[in-house]
Amino acid sequence: MSIKRLLKNISDTTKFILNRDNAILVFESNNEKECLFFENIKDEDLDKLEKFTNVDKLKFVGSQEIYDLIIKKQKEWPSFEKKIFIEQLTEAVFYAESGNVRFQKKGTVSSKKKVLVVDDSKTIQKLLSRIITSSKKLEVLAVADSPKAAREIIEKERPDLITLDIHMPEMNGVDFLKTYLGAKHIPTVMISSVSMNEGPLVMEALSCGAHTYIQKPSVDELDEVTPEILERLESIVEIKQKIQKEVFPSQEKRVQTSLKFDCLEGLIVIGSSTGGTQALQHIFTRFPSSIPAMVVVQHIPAVFSKALADRLDSLCPFTVKEAEDGEFLQKNTIYIAPGDKQLKILKRGKEKRIDVNDDPPLNR
Repeated sequence: MSIKRLLKNISDTTKFILNRDNAILVFESNNEKECLFFENIKDEDLDKLEKFTNVDKLKFVGSQEIYDLIIKKQKEWPSFEKKIFIEQLTEAVFYAESGNVRFQKKGTVSSKKKVLVVDDSKTIQKLLSRIITSSKKLEVLAVADSPKAAREIIEKERPDLITLDIHMPEMNGVDFLKTYLGAKHIPTVMISSVSMNEGPLVMEALSCGAHTYIQKPSVDELDEVTPEILERLESIVEIKQKIQKEVFPSQEKRVQTSLKFDCLEGLIVIGSSTGGTQALQHIFTRFPSSIPAMVVVQHIPAVFSKALADRLDSLCPFTVKEAEDGEFLQKNTIYIAPGDKQLKILKRGKEKRIDVNDDPPLNR
């Protein structure tokens, strides 16, 4: 016999196999969720439930017998808003952070990660769903056309990944990320039309916890872009780590660091891709004001490279700029390679010059 109280801090997830001898009870009291796991329970064991008072909402999954025992013991509780009586083995997954529970019949449990698509365009919903459905590792949990609809789905089901449009009704995707999703720690990918005016919004989203961004696909290019989009989405869920919410310091509240470069005459070269924009901000805001010349090649669309440079420049005591063809490298400056271009460093005597060109891409 046991009544086990599932706590929010035990782990990310806890799985149970339910049969006719056990059950799960989820209830809300004073806006706090509680989850109890019953196993081989008897009538006299239910005295433990007396300490749970002022219950507002109830959900039950398990055998009819355990349900009847609970109803008999707790007559003061409200009616169950949801109850499922199982007839076969059922897998239950308890999500420690949200307190939610997801149920699936044993034998039909999918190992695929569940993706919530949030976009007010029916066309983009269908295209993203088509791309995700072709994956062996991902499946579409649901689609939502607004932040409100997305929130309702997230409260009931915990997706493993969210694709989030920037421009939507009610509020834009960046505000939704900052005001609601940040506390959920669900990996989120921004969906962008890659227009110039979206650059600052995308950069803000990445600095607030979004993992990366992808360009909105079109029907004509679907076959071409599907492999890369899937690779980026699958790589995020495979990391199996939460996005850690961190408020990156502004220039005024910059982290004081003892880091110092012993030599400013050299050159530091950085290459980054998915998640790189957030990592660059994390690193650069911790650099001292005096740094060697640095060159960054970031996998980024052309219209976003200047927005990235401008944002980093506003946060750092040194200069961060989009690299220009022909300019010479200077100390205390970080050069961001223009998107969709190739960048080389040419040496002229003791000086180093930037060469921005249209050479064929390497590794895409």
